[in-house]
Amino acid sequence: MTRLVYAEGYGCPSNDYDFEIILSRFEAEGYVRVADPTEADVVVVNTCAVKKVTEDRILSRLRLFEKMGKPVVVSGCLPLVNLDAVTKTIPNYLALLSPASVWRIDEVLKKNCQSRGMNLLKGSPRTKVGMVTPKDGSIIEAIPVSEGCLGECAFCCTRLARGRLVSSSPDSIVEAMRLGLGWGVREFWLTGQDMGVYGRDIGSSLPALLRGICSIEGEFKVRVGMMNPEWCIGRLEELVEAYRDSKVFNFLHIPIQSGNDEVLRTMKRGYAVEDFVKTVERFRREYPSITLWTDIICGYPTEDEDAFLDTLEILKDMQPDVVNISRFSARPRTPAQRLKPLPSEVVKERSRMASSLCKSISLSRNSRWLDWSGEVLVDEKGRDGTWIGRTDSYKPVGFKGPERLLGQRVSVRIVDAYPTHLVGLLVDSPK
Repeated sequence: MTRLVYAEGYGCPSNDYDFEIILSRFEAEGYVRVADPTEADVVVVNTCAVKKVTEDRILSRLRLFEKMGKPVVVSGCLPLVNLDAVTKTIPNYLALLSPASVWRIDEVLKKNCQSRGMNLLKGSPRTKVGMVTPKDGSIIEAIPVSEGCLGECAFCCTRLARGRLVSSSPDSIVEAMRLGLGWGVREFWLTGQDMGVYGRDIGSSLPALLRGICSIEGEFKVRVGMMNPEWCIGRLEELVEAYRDSKVFNFLHIPIQSGNDEVLRTMKRGYAVEDFVKTVERFRREYPSITLWTDIICGYPTEDEDAFLDTLEILKDMQPDVVNISRFSARPRTPAQRLKPLPSEVVKERSRMASSLCKSISLSRNSRWLDWSGEVLVDEKGRDGTWIGRTDSYKPVGFKGPERLLGQRVSVRIVDAYPTHLVGLLVDSPK
């Protein structure tokens, strides 16, 4: 008899990879994934805890599955960050899994979903490279190069769930990428809670890792994940040099969070605004068309009006291509939870102002690409017969083209620009 599993996943690329580990074990045990939870023999929800709004959505879903009476596996960060909320919402859970124990799903499956209330949250962070194979029909693979971080951010609950830094060995990462190439992968995302600290626990570094990766034979591109400014400064020239290889996307995700040094101090971010500026300016001096992503938090409890205006000014000055904007919400068991929150209407208004500014900046940055012609790597199927390709600067370009372009390099000309993407015309055949 075929057994059916319904699954939902939330959060970052690291969470996505953990989710795939769990699903791969279900597949190995003969389960078939279905789109309707009412049909499932077991439900899996891989959770995220970074934002209150995400937590509320997840708890609402768990409440629904509890009413259905389904055996539910709750995995991810939320059980470690707010266990009481999870267990009160779904007291009859099948099992709880942390990011450090996702491979213990086998213990749940051996029970054949009969024993409820299995708590498998305990576990030590470990490397996860090679635990899953690339998904069929995708040319993109996430490579979890590290687990945990070295930060002490006052607002962050992820470190409570992910722990301290554990880096994968460069050899294991290179081997995983070679295997991925054999499966047809052409775009690798190097992921971790902070790419800037990669290797500090094993005597390696991100620049050294990139040099090893770029020595792999084959056609592929690498996107480096988020790295915090304080860890970039000490190896800035090495990092800039490592990006010189054509296999590395000219893409930089470096969060600022606030444009005010005093707010950064109370956030315990470990860097000053000047460190962010110095890092970005150095990369842009070497790679003028590099795509810059950054993150800001609106309404942090220590952010007064002047501090918020400082954040708007740094955005105007640095002109990031993409800004991930979060409204502050206190997370359980963090130092920031003890701070007096700002009025919600103030936080909403600051978020609105920042969003409006960032949208205009994104459009301005993308408009610079009008009439550009060059190659893109086709990495995704779009809507209505379109494809999505990436420039060497990781800019997304939507265009119409024939079937079977996935993984190919094609030439396009940019004819329109939006805040979120570019629009192109196909001008040459796949290469």
